[in-house]
Amino acid sequence: MPVTGKFRSQVLAESAADGEQSLARKHRFRPDIEGLRAIAVMLVVADHLKIPGFKGGFLGVDVFFVISGFLITFLLAREFENSREGGSAGRISIRGFYLRRARRILPASFLVIAAVLIAAKLLFNIFRFEEVQASALWATFFLANFDLMHQATDYFAQTNAVSPLQNYWSLAVEEQFYIVWPLLFMVAARLGWTKRKRDGHNWRGQATTAILILTGTSLLWSIIATGDNSVGAYFSPFTRAYELGIGATVAILVPAIQARMTPHISRLSGLSGLALIALGLFVLGPATPYPGAWALIPTVAAALLIIAGLCVDLPNPAGAALSVRPARFLGRISYSIYLWHWPIIVFATAEYGALANPVKSLILLPSVILIAWVSYRFVEQPFRKVGKGTGSTRNFLAGLKTSVARRQLGAMSALTVVVLGSIAAFARPLPPTSDSAALIAKMTQDSGSGTAASEGPSSGRVALIDAGLRVKNATPTEMSLIGQARKGAALTGRFCDDSAKTQAPPAPDCYSFTTGAPGSLDELKGKKVVLVGNSYVVMWTAAIASSLPPTAHLTSLAAGACVPYDFRGRVLKVSPFFDVDCAKWAKWEIDQVKLLKPALVIISSAPLGFLDPMVDTYGGVTKLVRGIQKSGAKVLWIGPVPKAPPWDKCVKGSSNISRCSVTNFAGLSLNPDVRAATEAQGAKFWNIQPLFCNAHGCPALIGGLPVRSDGFHLSLTATNGVQPQLRRAIRAALAH
Repeated sequence: MPVTGKFRSQVLAESAADGEQSLARKHRFRPDIEGLRAIAVMLVVADHLKIPGFKGGFLGVDVFFVISGFLITFLLAREFENSREGGSAGRISIRGFYLRRARRILPASFLVIAAVLIAAKLLFNIFRFEEVQASALWATFFLANFDLMHQATDYFAQTNAVSPLQNYWSLAVEEQFYIVWPLLFMVAARLGWTKRKRDGHNWRGQATTAILILTGTSLLWSIIATGDNSVGAYFSPFTRAYELGIGATVAILVPAIQARMTPHISRLSGLSGLALIALGLFVLGPATPYPGAWALIPTVAAALLIIAGLCVDLPNPAGAALSVRPARFLGRISYSIYLWHWPIIVFATAEYGALANPVKSLILLPSVILIAWVSYRFVEQPFRKVGKGTGSTRNFLAGLKTSVARRQLGAMSALTVVVLGSIAAFARPLPPTSDSAALIAKMTQDSGSGTAASEGPSSGRVALIDAGLRVKNATPTEMSLIGQARKGAALTGRFCDDSAKTQAPPAPDCYSFTTGAPGSLDELKGKKVVLVGNSYVVMWTAAIASSLPPTAHLTSLAAGACVPYDFRGRVLKVSPFFDVDCAKWAKWEIDQVKLLKPALVIISSAPLGFLDPMVDTYGGVTKLVRGIQKSGAKVLWIGPVPKAPPWDKCVKGSSNISRCSVTNFAGLSLNPDVRAATEAQGAKFWNIQPLFCNAHGCPALIGGLPVRSDGFHLSLTATNGVQPQLRRAIRAALAH
């Protein structure tokens, strides 16, 4: 027989601090939800600190979404129900709701933004500081998730430094939910109410129906969008709304759940919730297509744990475990932990290197907790008490005189001025990128690059390389172009990873490259050209496409982070964003070339460096080239240039780039097996190093233009600047 338990209040520390005094009087505080918040935030922190065993810790964000949906919807439902006394239609104080949200969210959020801006100004170079300024602007207006969706991070963008405010994307999703949900809830609950039907007006049923429709639609959207664009889906409020909707569903069904609750259901619900969180931590990882249906694991887990604690007089072992004092402490300061942990990690990584050593994580973790507690104690709590319990602007301002001591109010006012002043002074959009088309044309025309008899450098380009090695300080124009190159804004190219996963033909968008102008390489009119390799061939896509005649057909078979001649899959992928079996792909690319029957295949791949001994380079290159040649295609292999310091590491002042050139070129050379195996099969190997280096090194700028987009890849200006040599190399390959 169902047992109706004594309902415990939902809002843990948040409900009481948000001024819901009537709720606090009528219902008990829920320490288990406070503990659940601790579990959620510590999973996220452990994941970001790269603590072994927590690669799926990002599911903590999903748990937070469910908690937020539950808490907010329960408060709204409670206020709406209480306002129906006397037969009214029911109402919600939208103004009071937003005042409580602002008091809860804004002070700590703005403090972290201001602190990040000041730290970035002191510690980062000009390029990275400009990016932080833009991130701060998006974060201030709770639009960080849309900024990340807009970036739609591709392979090249992964080399850019991560923003110390990137964690604000989830806060943005919640705030966007808070903006629209009270209005939607009230409309759904009041729909169809009349005085004549007031006694039979089932507002909970109406609200439940609306929530289920919205939640189901968002879940379907999330599954579809995750399959199409997992990066955009990860940050979208539309694909995450169903997670908040799950919590909202539990909140609106509280009376129905209570009426059917039994000791067995309470116990089973809590233990199942903990088991699902453990399962998610085990099965989820960076390669999981997320959120989609996979996010149901942590969201259902959170819902079960919330349900398990709805009745105080029923046994709930999971709730008891979550209610221990350490968990409650961490849950109480979880908002500050979440805000502060990511900037601390980013700045620590920038100063002291990646968190590969567990000792670094163990040092950072208590630092994060300490800073979060200080923020909670001296910022969160004082501001949350200001005007507590007020529902109007007038009462809120009047409450300042009674709820806060004059000295404390002065300190809070000073902090507010400093924080908002810092944000106003520094937060701004990224500066517009320069139009480098004219400079690229000038480099191609005036550098002497078009006058050489071979694909090597002319005397004019040799002189520019020498001059580039002597540059210490870049001009403002050069700095602007470096910033543009560093962001990879103009890089074009695509990977065909999804096709390689299934052994299917190349995806349709791999065929969408627009080729060049009439008169360019007439030998390839109406013929197919195929690109094979990894990011090193992708960076050449624009230059190759513009060097081909308009009727040529350019296809890419490139796969991210894979070595095209590693048929044994010895080299592990370096990026979690490309879920490709590299050995399988190495065989697939040859099969695709045989099907496409191109006139020319252009190959380029990253040098393996210390990983060379793991791969049979000569044998692998031989197998790759022979397999391609069986299709009747000619082969051009474009060699790499030596690795250089990335811009974020070598630019320390506003214009000093003296550390950005490669100065130990004499000790750097190509793996000779790649060239030897290529030429042994009668194919063309194009050594591009003389175009970018001399015996003394490789400059960061040639002719005032940046050579690289990062430490590995050439910039668009660099590849476009050697198009005459590229065309001659292609002609030489076709003649072999």
